[in-house]
Amino acid sequence: SRAGRGASAAEVVVYNIGGPGALVADLEVVYDSATGDADRFDIDLTDMEIVTPGDELPIIVSLRDDVAGEFAAEFTYRVYDDRDIAGFSEGSPLTVRVTGVVGAACPGDFDSDNTVGASDVAVMLSAWGGTGVADLDASGTVDSGDLAILLSPWGACAE
Repeated sequence: SRAGRGASAAEVVVYNIGGPGALVADLEVVYDSATGDADRFDIDLTDMEIVTPGDELPIIVSLRDDVAGEFAAEFTYRVYDDRDIAGFSEGSPLTVRVTGVVGAACPGDFDSDNTVGASDVAVMLSAWGGTGVADLDASGTVDSGDLAILLSPWGACAE
């Protein structure tokens, strides 16, 4: 998405399939930690949720769109059998890895100062020949096509 133009979101679903008869138990999904650019994402599970047998728990992750750039984060959860049952066990940790790119509201305004200027050219030149947020034409390589897009709105961005 473009900065200030609407965030994008993804959904991860945890299922408690359950089992026959006595093997049915609730699952407890407990938030544990976050690393990377976690502050650039909104995630709707930051505490604990119980998933009953046959039910599902959607976890929604949204990328904030107020700052341009490439972002990556990892959110880790602990998953337990119903801890109210004697002999409960902890399952494997659930890790949600998310990445996202937010382009500038004004193509080439990488520092989100509402102006395309020298600092934005510096960002592009540092990425020259590579990929990423400076690849404005989405060709897979930062090159002269991207430079032309960067220079076209030179100066203050339109409101």
